[in-house]
Amino acid sequence: MLFGDVLERFHVRRPLARGGMGELWLADDDERHDVVLKTVRADLADDVEVRRCFRLEIAVTARLQHAHIVHHIAHGCWFGIDVLALEHIRGVSLAEVLSCTALPLGPALCVAEDVARALAYMHTIKDDRGEPLDIVHGDISPQNILIDDDGQARLIDFGGVIIRGAPASPDS
Repeated sequence: MLFGDVLERFHVRRPLARGGMGELWLADDDERHDVVLKTVRADLADDVEVRRCFRLEIAVTARLQHAHIVHHIAHGCWFGIDVLALEHIRGVSLAEVLSCTALPLGPALCVAEDVARALAYMHTIKDDRGEPLDIVHGDISPQNILIDDDGQARLIDFGGVIIRGAPASPDS
């Protein structure tokens, strides 16, 4: 569990959520801006495949710079725990919105357009040789789309990310 100061830059305030493979923590940085710290769940920390997937998520989020994708702030290893720091997006998930009401056509089209723009951007990212990486999110679902306080849709949670353009690893 994360508590106190992490990576000499972030101060953990409280747990936010626990998912299938990861845990989210609300923290603030040196300037008191809210951030989200993501780690592999403690009970899965020794799982080599889970850690490989998390490190791929870190590598991908570090490359993504788009208005409709959560922003990577930093990453590192803290006492053997891989930590990914992401911007804290104030808003609600699309899943929360849909649990209360049907989304009217206009806002639904705006969400669809924002997500489509983010996905199109992900498919244009190139590697250092100029070859397309063809990044696939892997889990486009209402819980992984946040609607921020400005009404913009933002993709989060790249835990299921796939890089189809990446060369096969020696282990595969």
